[in-house]
Amino acid sequence: MIKIKCVIIDDEPPSHIVLKNYIAKVGQLVWVYSSSNPLQARDYLRSNPVDLLFLDVEMPELSGLELLDSLQSRPKVVIISAHSEYAAKSYEYDAVDYLVKPFTFSRFLKAVDKIIAGSANTTEEQLSGGFFQFKENGIPKKVKYIDVLYLESIGNYIKIVTSAKTHLIKKTMKELENELSPQEFVRVHKSFMVNAKMITELSSRKLLLKDLEIPVGGHYKSQLDKLFGEQ
Repeated sequence: MIKIKCVIIDDEPPSHIVLKNYIAKVGQLVWVYSSSNPLQARDYLRSNPVDLLFLDVEMPELSGLELLDSLQSRPKVVIISAHSEYAAKSYEYDAVDYLVKPFTFSRFLKAVDKIIAGSANTTEEQLSGGFFQFKENGIPKKVKYIDVLYLESIGNYIKIVTSAKTHLIKKTMKELENELSPQEFVRVHKSFMVNAKMITELSSRKLLLKDLEIPVGGHYKSQLDKLFGEQ
């Protein structure tokens, strides 16, 4: 059975108690992290892949929706709030559901069943995978991590290269290193980070991603050897 890793972010302690209790009753769900501080939670989410986020809207310093805006990669989200007025706004963020406090277990189950049904034919790798989210010519775009071949630094921008298309986002390589899992994307050069699962061949100065050749910097070679040896 695939386990769906759940995170709770809410500044009201009673909500944590209720949600943990509900999560424990559903075999496919597993609780992995809770926080009442959205800024601390943001740091956790940027370095730990999760599948489902139970997120309050009104919190000090950073609202739940502002937190979502700040994330490069978003897990699936169930918005929870004591107020119904944010319901329409929540679906602009592709929220799975909107739960108004206090909610019953049966209402909670209706929300998570949407996730469970969607994951029934999903591999664990796909379920845990994230995506790059950005705007291109004002249009929101998503690129799944599993579709990316490599990332190339161009000044303060990053080129995202897939087999089908190339995109440009305003990010630095250092920012991406802090956000992405080193098991998924590995830095191989001061200007390149590659999808580890796409590596087909490695030599002292270069590697191959299918038929694409990427330079390997000497500073990164030992780490890359270790990773490649484990594949």
